[in-house]
Amino acid sequence: MLTDTACRKLKHQIKPYKRSDGGGLYLLVTPTGSKLWNMSYRFGGKQKKLAFGVYPLITLLAARDRRDAAKKLLANNIDPSEQKKADQREAIKVKPTFRFVSERWFRIKVIGEKKAGPTRVREERNLKVLNAVIGDMDATEIEPPDVLRAITPAQDAEHHETANRLRLTASNVFQFGIPHGYCKRDPANDLKGAMTKVKDTPRPAIVQPATLGTLLCDIEGYHTGRFDGVVSLSLQFLALVGARPGEVRLAEWQEFDFVQGRWVIPAERMKMRKEHIVPLSRQALGILETMRGLTGKRSFVFSLSRDEPMSDNTLNKALRIMGYDTKTQHCAHGFRSSFSTILNDEYRPDGEKVWHDDVIELQLSHVDGNSVRKIYNRTGPMSLMPQRIKLMQHWADRVDVMRDGSNVLPLNPKRNVA
Repeated sequence: MLTDTACRKLKHQIKPYKRSDGGGLYLLVTPTGSKLWNMSYRFGGKQKKLAFGVYPLITLLAARDRRDAAKKLLANNIDPSEQKKADQREAIKVKPTFRFVSERWFRIKVIGEKKAGPTRVREERNLKVLNAVIGDMDATEIEPPDVLRAITPAQDAEHHETANRLRLTASNVFQFGIPHGYCKRDPANDLKGAMTKVKDTPRPAIVQPATLGTLLCDIEGYHTGRFDGVVSLSLQFLALVGARPGEVRLAEWQEFDFVQGRWVIPAERMKMRKEHIVPLSRQALGILETMRGLTGKRSFVFSLSRDEPMSDNTLNKALRIMGYDTKTQHCAHGFRSSFSTILNDEYRPDGEKVWHDDVIELQLSHVDGNSVRKIYNRTGPMSLMPQRIKLMQHWADRVDVMRDGSNVLPLNPKRNVA
């Protein structure tokens, strides 16, 4: 494996290359992997270049439209680069509305930074609410009471978490607009004192081994006659790997290394935007082998009738059909709490914990904790991979014991459960 220094040296040795459509338009691929649309042309006897934006934000069709518009300018003896600068100067003179700023913020900060699907949906919904009230207002003249008018309906309905997220979205838009000259200040920041604070409510989870064993048994026997048992298998897999439901739901076959027994979740799908490696137990690999016979020719592992990921409500709906209240008893995300609680309560006879906190936290991809951050800064998460491999196989074996109802161990800190 190349070191970071070697990778940097190699990038300097790789030259950018172009893919041209033969009409002056070309895609410049940089050593870092960025893809930029450009157009080469001559004006006034000089060879020049015009940038159209980043692929895939700018599609091939959109890039060709811009190329054609530039050629029309050239036909009228107008330099498209100078015209672009003039248009930008003119745009600055126009007072931008909140809607204009929010659309640019969404395109650059949400889509451009490849935020997760649920984040994009939430921000789109928030902007729709905000724009309905302040969208057509001059962004430089919006005051705190104006923003509060957009948030008040959610507060009046006691949807306090929604109200807080609306304020945060508005604040993000204003803070984006300030350095661009679109906004003078962030009026949403002044609303903090008017907001109702919301305490985080833990997601419901079963953490007693005997009760969890009953749930695991119900899941194994869950078959609705549709989708060849994919929902049951996805829940079984979720219980084994300690991942978030969305990470399992969107898992693709290309992410799995069956030789090393690992699942590499790409950074863009992780909450903390860091690539995450999940060691796979024998039981998890067995489920994947079964799934390979069902969806191996598709992209998504746990897809249903078509090559699309199951909806984000499918797993919780299955739990409700089995008789579990996903708001008070156990939800799909609750398997992470089950995993953490039960493993953290395993002690040796001398009172020492079987598993170090950092091993469990790393497996849950909780990379924000102070102790875990130190590990990342010092040696990197791979230094604990041997312990994590043992942890995941131990957990899978314990899941088998709990599901079978044999020798289920209570949460007793003095019991040896290794």
